[in-house]
Parts: sequence; C-alpha cells; structure tokens
Amino acid sequence: MKALKYTFILLILVTACHSKTNQEESPLAVVIKLQAAESFFDLKEAQKFIDVERVFGNMASDTLTAKDAWESVVMFGKSLARDKKFTNFFRYYEYKITEEVSKHNASVYFESINRERPTRKIIFSLESRNNHWIVVSIKYQGGK
Repeated sequence: MKALKYTFILLILVTACHSKTNQEESPLAVVIKLQAAESFFDLKEAQKFIDVERVFGNMASDTLTAKDAWESVVMFGKSLARDKKFTNFFRYYEYKITEEVSKHNASVYFESINRERPTRKIIFSLESRNNHWIVVSIKYQGGK
C-alpha cells in the first residue's frame, strides 16, 4: 500500500512539474500508469500505454501471440505477488529516474541505487502517437 501511495505522489509531482508541450502527459507519467495498470492486472487499461506488438513481438511464436506473451509476463508477476517475499508494486524510491524527451521520441531511465541488484537499469523507450506517448521498448541492463 505504501508503494501505491508513492506511485500516486510521484505521478502528481511529475504531471504538475512537467513543462507544457503538445503531449497530453509526460513520458514518465505514461510509464508509471503502465506499471500501475499492470500491477493491478488491468490489461485493458495498460494496453493504452504500450505497443504490445513492438515490446513483446520477439516473444511471439506459431502458438503464442505478442499479446499472449505480454499477458503471461503480467500474470507471472501476479503469481509471484502471492509469495510474501515478492511484490508486484514498483519501488520507485529505489531508483534514480531520468527522462530524455525529443519531439517524437523519449526515454525513461530507472537506474538502481543499489549497485548489487542483478538488474541495474531499466530503459523504457516511447514514441509519440497522436499527442500521446506509447511505450515501444523495454530493456533491462544487468550489473556487475
């Protein structure tokens, strides 16, 4: 519940502090909304913020669509969340968060403060479509 509180506070701050552009929301706000919708397993809402074909198309096969692959990744997170050792909420306070924005593309970087984490950096790439940012790539970079 505490993580959810931080998520909403961060979203309000980002939205309030972001300079006015033609975009309805900042790239960071879109990433936060995507993560929040996925953590609540609201795939219909999450799909507004992600190009599933571009992000999960590499996981598709003859028997598995990109959408099926995405849903299985989200549902795997749901099954992990049942264990008390894991949570499906993103701990924003454990990351240095930066954002780079150009006219039609943006990147949001989550760099772990803890250098010992197996995933040191998460990079969300976004594209502008009809004045809305859409996540088109998610990359995970390891540490050590």
